[in-house]
Amino acid sequence: MAVIRAECDIALMKERSGEEYAESLREVRIVSETMLRQVNGMLTLARIDAGILSTTFQPISLNWCLDNAVRLVAPLAKEHHIRITRKGEDEMTVVGDKDALTEAMSNLLENAIYYNHPEGSVSVTLQRCDDRILLTVQDTGIGVPEAELEQIFQKFYRSEAVKTIKGTGLGLSITKAIVLGHQGDIQVSNVESGGVCFTITLPLHDTTQEVDSLVEQGLSAE
Repeated sequence: MAVIRAECDIALMKERSGEEYAESLREVRIVSETMLRQVNGMLTLARIDAGILSTTFQPISLNWCLDNAVRLVAPLAKEHHIRITRKGEDEMTVVGDKDALTEAMSNLLENAIYYNHPEGSVSVTLQRCDDRILLTVQDTGIGVPEAELEQIFQKFYRSEAVKTIKGTGLGLSITKAIVLGHQGDIQVSNVESGGVCFTITLPLHDTTQEVDSLVEQGLSAE
């Protein structure tokens, strides 16, 4: 808010050129977007803490959530010259909140873009492992100091190595809260060749069992 107010005060002090006004507006927009992400992040955490998130659970396509997350970060990836690739096209169904899961995935993708090297890449893999779904997001970026791997999920935590890169310090804590709220798990590790890999594990929703259950209910009702 202080930055927005300062930019407004400067703009009102004297006549300025069109380009100077445009620069002030760009600065205000950047700050307001950061504030909006912080507010939305806190609202998501509040929903999880209040148990409201689970009231919207239903069978959903995790593929749809991932497609939507990739679409949301596509402009950012283009701006930073980052290539996103996907592996695994089999349909995966989970019971959950599609908006929350989309947010969790987009948070990971945004991090993979922001903390990557120019012309880097992000690899996303979706696969089934028995009765679980594994989603991995791996980048070719700067990685995370080993001593900080356990801290990056804390609210507002930001490594000294990335303080110059814009961020709120909430994205990963929100992602972890969403995953845990879906009876899942999230792990992070550095990649030997460079970069970091996040792995989300979620319970697979067995649609076959659901159909069998509906059939049994129908038979018992006859």
